[in-house]
Amino acid sequence: MNFDAIITEYYNKSDIISFFKKIAGDWWEELRQDIFIILCEYDKEKIVDMHQRKCLKFFIVRISLNQFRSKNSKFYYQNIKNNKDVLSLAEDINALDSDFVLLDMWNNNQKDKADLLQREAKLVKIEKATEKLRYFENEIFRLWIELGSYKAITTKTGIPTRTVSFAVKNAIDNIKNNL
Repeated sequence: MNFDAIITEYYNKSDIISFFKKIAGDWWEELRQDIFIILCEYDKEKIVDMHQRKCLKFFIVRISLNQFRSKNSKFYYQNIKNNKDVLSLAEDINALDSDFVLLDMWNNNQKDKADLLQREAKLVKIEKATEKLRYFENEIFRLWIELGSYKAITTKTGIPTRTVSFAVKNAIDNIKNNL
């Protein structure tokens, strides 16, 4: 079998076409054409040899995956990167609509205010619940918030770690119950 017949046979093979469709989706035809251009530019004797050794299909799959996955490949630059640039430009044009921008900013500002008010209300409730704790639990809990660990509290106060951990856990439970 000669080189042209081999290339034509593999170009039209249904399993090769389904492979391209599976990995490249909408870009399968472009990828297939790029791969077969690479094969046509490749050493013809090596292509015939790979066909005879029955490893040409594997070679096509390997270079296809490399071309499709690589951000430095010819396929990526010609198809995917340029398409992403066009899509991002279209998004930028939509974003330039000043009414859209103002409405979006106002909506975000309203959401931020509502979130802030909810958080402040929760913090006020937690502070009130903390004030209801026994003195020891309240002080240990405040130290835990300030220092961040049982070991740091133990180092600072000399209170055993186990006692500190029980006090913090009890404080958290009591705060939850008081909310």
